[in-house]
Amino acid sequence: MNISGILTAKKATRGSEFLNSENLKSMNISGIFTAKKATRGSEFPNSENLKSMNISGIFTAKKATRGSEFLNPENLKSMNISGIFTAKKATRGSEFLNSENLKSINISGIFTAKEATRGSEFLNSEIN
Repeated sequence: MNISGILTAKKATRGSEFLNSENLKSMNISGIFTAKKATRGSEFPNSENLKSMNISGIFTAKKATRGSEFLNPENLKSMNISGIFTAKKATRGSEFLNSENLKSINISGIFTAKEATRGSEFLNSEIN
């Protein structure tokens, strides 16, 4: 699938296969990708989903709950992010964009992190 417009997912509930691995394989997203909430146990952009994705627009993830695999280290490997990447909150225990997650990612736009909670390795010294 080649998506050049706006892809918006407002909520993926536990057990939902919304945008699962089969759906997202080989997708080229050049517009805006927005995920507002991924609940625990959701497969919403998990490691299989995000492999080989080229995101050149705006990627926004507003909340990843504890236990979520939302953008964990496996998810982000080999991703090329050239637009704007915004993560507003990573909860305790989340692996949301920690040091391992961000290695080998090419971020050439604007990276904004508004909040990292206790225990998070969100953009720590290894990255900066």
